[in-house]
Amino acid sequence: SSTLTERVTHVIIGKNPSNPESINPEKFKYLTEQELFELESTENPKFLTQQVEQGNTSPVGGVRDLLSSPEPTNVMIGLKMIETGGVVEEILETILMLCKSHPDAKVRSQSKKILQLNAPASWQALIDDKLLFKNLNNKVKEQDINNKLKKLAKSIDFESAARLSLALFKRYKKGLRFLLLHSKGEEWKMKAYELLMDGTHMDFSTGLGFKNWKDVDPSSIHLWPYKLKFPFPKDVLKNYTVESMNLHNTKLAAIPKDITEFGDLKKLDLSFNMIAKIPAYVGQLTNITSLDLTFNLFEEFPVNLTKLKKLQHVDLRYCGREYKYTPLEIPDSVKDALPDCEILI
Repeated sequence: SSTLTERVTHVIIGKNPSNPESINPEKFKYLTEQELFELESTENPKFLTQQVEQGNTSPVGGVRDLLSSPEPTNVMIGLKMIETGGVVEEILETILMLCKSHPDAKVRSQSKKILQLNAPASWQALIDDKLLFKNLNNKVKEQDINNKLKKLAKSIDFESAARLSLALFKRYKKGLRFLLLHSKGEEWKMKAYELLMDGTHMDFSTGLGFKNWKDVDPSSIHLWPYKLKFPFPKDVLKNYTVESMNLHNTKLAAIPKDITEFGDLKKLDLSFNMIAKIPAYVGQLTNITSLDLTFNLFEEFPVNLTKLKKLQHVDLRYCGREYKYTPLEIPDSVKDALPDCEILI
């Protein structure tokens, strides 16, 4: 109804009502648009919602495929299906990514409308914020994404930036550096670690998002002497057994002592860092069989490797101060201590 009559029981006031005081609150119940939508959805469940409640998630998978399409037309079809079929919790994060990162303005606008009606109240400030993350399929620098997320954490709150950090990484494999470098938010950081685990392998390097120098000609590489300190991910051991870890190009100047917590480690990749020595406590990693130390700053052979009795393979190629590749000399004591270890220099 466009006028107040005896049949009217509820009044939608929206976000910015004009003269709400003119409406008798004792006679009418005020509703925001979102409250009305939730009321209708409860009383008249839509198709997708009903299917999920009945245990059938295949329609949701089909909609998610449309939303992941590179074609904006397909994405809009998926959004229309959601609008008419109902929004399920499993797909809200996907819609959030469309709202904040899709290059098509119509897709972003439609996604925003759906989220404003269906997302939790704690998401609304993030949804309404104008900060966007576009062109993430291209060569957008991880640091630029990190700076935007830090800005978001200040303007809204840490939880909003953390939620977006996880969602960006799930879709684009970018954006997780924000959580990995942050000192607070243990619950969120554990969710980040989960994304970096594959069985018993932890790929921390991909999470930080620095350049992957694997399979690149060493003679064409020049690394800036940039060092980084970050909370070492030992909390991952609360939920996982870690037998291999990728710390390739994570800007380490030294091997963190917290690594001794990873007693199950068998393979460790520390390549393309600024490590100049092997501390004695590395000997506590008694299960290490393979160690990649290529492209570090060793000027002489790190004899503490002899403490790793199970070591079968170690790569020390392309090491030296300022990355002048002078092959290291293997002492006879190392050869005697590790007779079955393949050593590359």
